Amino acid sequence: MTGTEAFVAFFALLVTHGLVFGLFFIYMRNRHRERMTMLEKGIDATLLVKKPESTRANALKYGLLLMGLSLGLLVAFFIDLSIPSHIPEPPLYFGGIFLFGGLGLLAYYLIMEKRDAKKAK
Repeated sequence: MTGTEAFVAFFALLVTHGLVFGLFFIYMRNRHRERMTMLEKGIDATLLVKKPESTRANALKYGLLLMGLSLGLLVAFFIDLSIPSHIPEPPLYFGGIFLFGGLGLLAYYLIMEKRDAKKAK
């Protein structure tokens, strides 16, 4: 590696890290300013605090997602076995994974909607 290539690599790393730090700094500064402005005007700053989602809901979400991903992989594998071809079919695997992963998240959404409707009654 020549001196120019090393300089370019170093400069690229420096710029990348600088951008990440800069964006984080701007986010934190604006967040602080917004909260200080709310406090000066007498508005309750707890409105900005997000309520944490329950751990049971997270477990359900990620459990259904992972079940959907594994089911998609399994279905794609069996479809690949049933097609008499010696060429691997990567798009089939990706399509199955994303399709069934999305169906898992859709199932999570429907379950949570049903639960929220029960709570509202």
